[in-house]
Amino acid sequence: MPGPADPMGYLSTTWSHPAWLAARWLGRYGFDAALEWVRFNNAPAPVTLRANTRLASRDELAGRLEREGVQTRPCAYAPDGLVVESGRPFSTSSALGGEFLAQDEASQLVGAFAAPPLGGRVADLCAAPGGKTAQLAAAVGEGGLLVAGDLRSRRIRLLRRTLRAARITSAHIVVHDAAHGAPFGPV
Repeated sequence: MPGPADPMGYLSTTWSHPAWLAARWLGRYGFDAALEWVRFNNAPAPVTLRANTRLASRDELAGRLEREGVQTRPCAYAPDGLVVESGRPFSTSSALGGEFLAQDEASQLVGAFAAPPLGGRVADLCAAPGGKTAQLAAAVGEGGLLVAGDLRSRRIRLLRRTLRAARITSAHIVVHDAAHGAPFGPV
């Protein structure tokens, strides 16, 4: 099937992509590949969860969710992540118990790559909404030091809600502009 008479306009308007991006992809890859890119970009992201490892392992969480009618599969790369295939995970006892957070796999990998040691010291200076902060808190444990900050007080409120839901009490939360240095002295 031949492409539309105005391929750039079609990709830009029909698929809601900036004209400059549609033009770039058309020039570099041709219409068929550009069409696949815009389709991919518009596909809904899967619901991805990260097990709160202070309360449950990924496998334990998957089993609990399955007993409540939620089917999951492990994430491809994130060691504590699950992709929801069917069911309503946010209405389960695991959700109410803080056993997981909704967090996309790429965000989960940030905490996994940082891999702070048990008992380590960590500063999360752009911490809200709190998914990575909760992940880092689980990694350093109660004996570690985690300072979590953000610039705006409304973001701090969101951070506090996330950490409260995940039952994280060990994080030291500060309102701070990281552009002006660390929120603490030399360690």
